[in-house]
Amino acid sequence: MNENWYERLLPRAASSQDPRTPLAVDYARVIHSSSFRRLAGKTQIHSGDSDIPRTRLTHSLEVSQIALGIAQRLQAQMIVAPIEKNTDGLAPGIEALFADPFIWQIVGLCHDLGHPCGSHAGEEALNSCLPYEGNGQTLRILTKLESHTAEFGLNLTRRSLLGILKYPISYTEASDGPTPPPRRGISGIPLIGPEHLPPKCFLDSEEPVVEWLFAGIDVDYAFIKAERMKSFDAQLMDLADDFAYSVADLDDAIALSMMKPDWLAADVPANAWKGFVEHHNAYLTGATRKPITDHRQVVSLLMSGSQTRRAITGSIVNYFLANVRMSVNEEMTDPLYRYRVSIAPQAAHLMDLLKKCVYDRVICSPKVQQERVRTQRMIIDLYDAMTYQPLRYLPERHRELFVASGEDNRVVADYIAGMTDRFLETTHQRLIG
Repeated sequence: MNENWYERLLPRAASSQDPRTPLAVDYARVIHSSSFRRLAGKTQIHSGDSDIPRTRLTHSLEVSQIALGIAQRLQAQMIVAPIEKNTDGLAPGIEALFADPFIWQIVGLCHDLGHPCGSHAGEEALNSCLPYEGNGQTLRILTKLESHTAEFGLNLTRRSLLGILKYPISYTEASDGPTPPPRRGISGIPLIGPEHLPPKCFLDSEEPVVEWLFAGIDVDYAFIKAERMKSFDAQLMDLADDFAYSVADLDDAIALSMMKPDWLAADVPANAWKGFVEHHNAYLTGATRKPITDHRQVVSLLMSGSQTRRAITGSIVNYFLANVRMSVNEEMTDPLYRYRVSIAPQAAHLMDLLKKCVYDRVICSPKVQQERVRTQRMIIDLYDAMTYQPLRYLPERHRELFVASGEDNRVVADYIAGMTDRFLETTHQRLIG
């Protein structure tokens, strides 16, 4: 029933001496890819004065670990209280989902590969130049840009690719029309605003890959597209990303002195912490662990030294993990789309408030937003120059790709998007000054 999950765009002739599963092969290819290594040079929120800020690489490692933790919790739940079973025990579809834990690590490590230098600021800047969306770029990297194969990128399995396809609809179908070019201020500086936010989608150029993905499984692609449905693996990855965003990014913001206790107390009120406090107190371990009395104490502990803060953020993640659930979509037959992942409402409410607090207080702070303007200008400057004289300014490999593509400016965007934050600065300084 599940053989099609492990097909590749280019069939792989496995050696008899290679004992790895198809997903173990995928995992190895991701780990050794240049796109994965580049994440080390892309900042997650803001580096501040820290010598060890979170990067897109460390964030992806955290998402990978949390995704594995969610899967382990769900698997344990299914053994005790399966949502579907047959006369022989657990339903085969559920068993197949949990058969190889490499999948959770793969989707966690891959989920941000398409984020350009400058993160969402870079994404919006590139989208003002041509259609660009970070999740869509991830699929393009994995199936086309990575050089493991000549034409099919890393040539991962269908299941891995479905696991990173968050939005099963093309850019053209998802958008309300063409995105306007950057607004030019009085000084001529390009300015990016809400009108440059990309739709949630895959890029039009990857339509053949997406059609291949859904042709190999028992689903109605038109229905999947209309409902914007994610596969089981993509849902799990998305939830792990939310956990990391709400907790790990909060930890980073506090460590960088970008979050004030009054903000956290105002944005996440007492009732939102109730479930967490009860959970934390019910599972106290170790002689140094003490009960929490109220939300003010939670805020105080979060603002304490790193050891105490990490203990509390770890406890929050455990609370979220304890509240993950599986359900059945009776309309679907393929297990990848039949089984759904969610988090209990009370835990989801806390997670959403923490995410909103980090976004409103840190990501939207003047310190971060002012840096966005500078980053976006560098990206647009490079795009302008390199699309004007691509054969003069692009490096050799990308010149060859540009010619082979029929002089498609998408190649220029691929090159800029792949830059680390430092390389963007260096290239802009060298080319523009």
